[in-house]
Amino acid sequence: EPSFQSTGFKTLVTGNSFVNSIGWGIPGHAASAGIANHEHSQVTQGGVGGAPLALWNNPTKGPQIRGILDGGDVDLFIMTSLPATMNGYRVWMDYLLDQNPETRVGIVAPWIPAPGNVTSGEYEAVWNTYLAGVHDSIDTLRSEYPGVEIFSIPYGAAAVELRALLDA
Repeated sequence: EPSFQSTGFKTLVTGNSFVNSIGWGIPGHAASAGIANHEHSQVTQGGVGGAPLALWNNPTKGPQIRGILDGGDVDLFIMTSLPATMNGYRVWMDYLLDQNPETRVGIVAPWIPAPGNVTSGEYEAVWNTYLAGVHDSIDTLRSEYPGVEIFSIPYGAAAVELRALLDA
């Protein structure tokens, strides 16, 4: 049995197209798991415009995200890591925690684009380097925001497996 059993989260997913489809699946997964009290919001922008700092600076999307956070009841805030900067994470973390001090933070590690352009071994190596960088960022954020649960959502690992199956 898991040590943590959710009775439902108010989740806010932000990012680019790499997080968009995964994010919209969350309500269905919560319902399938029998979690009745899940609420979901999502604000995305395609391409590099979905990076944390770009969303912060976006004159429409930034205020939209901040408006949801202003409610003070977001339990899980998800950002993309592709592409991201530490400053982008920090501006959202500072704002988020001022409004929602008990919020958990997930950082999505999606697949690396164009897996068909390299061998499966090369793709796995690139993915592992990328994921290590995401984890380094998370470790930095954990040291800067002690007591905040910050974790990765490395769903891009599925592409590594699929690329290996293609080669096989």
